[in-house]
Amino acid sequence: MYVGIDVGSERLHCVKVDDRLRISSVGLFGSDELDRLAEWLGDVIATAIDAPAQVSTAPHADDTDLSPKFRRARCAEIDLGRRYGTWVPWVAPLEPPGTGWIAAGFAVFAALAERDVATIEVFPHAGFRELVRPARLPKKQTPAGTRARTDALLRVGVQDASLLM
Repeated sequence: MYVGIDVGSERLHCVKVDDRLRISSVGLFGSDELDRLAEWLGDVIATAIDAPAQVSTAPHADDTDLSPKFRRARCAEIDLGRRYGTWVPWVAPLEPPGTGWIAAGFAVFAALAERDVATIEVFPHAGFRELVRPARLPKKQTPAGTRARTDALLRVGVQDASLLM
């Protein structure tokens, strides 16, 4: 079983996918319900989390080829932009925030690390862009954007009748 977690400041939207790319379960948890989340995860192989895993140490602080925003970014955020042309709309902060979705993401990573759950930080928009290249993705909040992402998942073999939802 593999799990994807979309982190919001108040909610964690989760999906379990088996090795045949079939959605086996979905879960919705409060961002403070980390014990419930860990229990729901069970014995998963890997958990992909849509949030930064750590703060930035600003390794590119002196790189004048980058905009000021991206000088604070982590190496992976820079490489994603330079190599694939997908720039994150945010960069990881230099200090842990007290509230918001990034704080919730840090809490999820920390809670799962305490339980020895294998995690990986992901940026789903970048994955979807690669699945639809050379086409462009409509905004995810629109029906066309939802359909484009659903169609991309269906093309790679994800199987679920309720995928559009």
